[in-house]
Amino acid sequence: MAEAFATVICQGRHCLGLAADLTWLPTDLVQVADIRLTLPALTPVDVAALARELCGERPSVSITDDETLALTPRLLRLCRRLGQTGDDYVRRLRAVLEGEPGVGSKQSTPAVRVDLTLDRLHGMDEAVAWGFSVARDLKAVSQGHITWQDVDRGCLLSGPPGCGKTLFARALAATCDTPLISGAYGEWHASGSAHQGDFLKALRKTFATARAQAPCILFIDEIDSFPDRGTVTHHYADYEIQIVNALLAEIDGVQGRDGVILLAACNHPEKLDPALLRSGRLDRHVRIGLPDQAALVRILREHLGPDLENADISQAALFGAGSSGADCERSSEVPGAERERHVGPCGHRPVGRDRWCRRSLRGRRLAGGRSRSGACRRDLHPAPQ
Repeated sequence: MAEAFATVICQGRHCLGLAADLTWLPTDLVQVADIRLTLPALTPVDVAALARELCGERPSVSITDDETLALTPRLLRLCRRLGQTGDDYVRRLRAVLEGEPGVGSKQSTPAVRVDLTLDRLHGMDEAVAWGFSVARDLKAVSQGHITWQDVDRGCLLSGPPGCGKTLFARALAATCDTPLISGAYGEWHASGSAHQGDFLKALRKTFATARAQAPCILFIDEIDSFPDRGTVTHHYADYEIQIVNALLAEIDGVQGRDGVILLAACNHPEKLDPALLRSGRLDRHVRIGLPDQAALVRILREHLGPDLENADISQAALFGAGSSGADCERSSEVPGAERERHVGPCGHRPVGRDRWCRRSLRGRRLAGGRSRSGACRRDLHPAPQ
């Protein structure tokens, strides 16, 4: 960036640098600048004027001074929707700043699993084997048989969405009987006003928490959100490069991380900065793919629990080829209202074969034109003894 500015200035052209903090700009540019302008912070009046400009009407609701200080140009753009009124725009801004998930859409609360351990995970054999080896090593360390230098302390999980990377982190912590500390680029970015200092403070706090609670599992989700420093060329390159440098420093800096098992997950490992994969960091890479039919049977059985206990669900798993573990969980869930209708004074009433088929395979057809739910009903009868 500094070279680009120098070239333009030598050509007698004008240069303009805009940043929320002068430290984001090249030091040379700041030193030789002819004019420095400090723009005042946004005010609620400015936000109302922006809403009127974007939506064609002045909002009747307002935003507070403190909320205005937390706004960034990116948030102002991302909260805009077609056909939005001025009031809707301001309310969305406030909801985002307050951290409400899924603004404008209904969210379901995921079920909380009890005693989820590695032996209950299926379709990720390599990851589970590594997890059990870590659990054995942690026990050996606690007994004084080995030292932390002998423990495999870093692993990268990659795979498509829904394949169970986050689930694995929870199961690993439960199996090792250690705390699970988690963080992510988006979480750290949202911790303040999108200023680099707030981001770095949140990142360092997460690592400090992990060190304080060691032995523990430190899980970094969506680590591919951190860019590869060698490919960053946009105007915010210095910002991104310093963030990756800070992450690397926390992973194997002077403070060390004895007792902290680093587990990271991503969908696109090819986008990672190569330095993250070097020895002593995330040097072990485990790829998790979509489960095969045998794994799907075990996953479905895990999610169904006591439902369809004596049924052969192998054909249902075959019909679900190409599905992820998360897809299996959704297909096996019974909506709350439906389950309430089937729970009597004597307790739980098992999900019927026909109801489960209709719910999980509704509307899908086999190649011959037969309804999959019809085929599934025939295959879910208990296998002959």
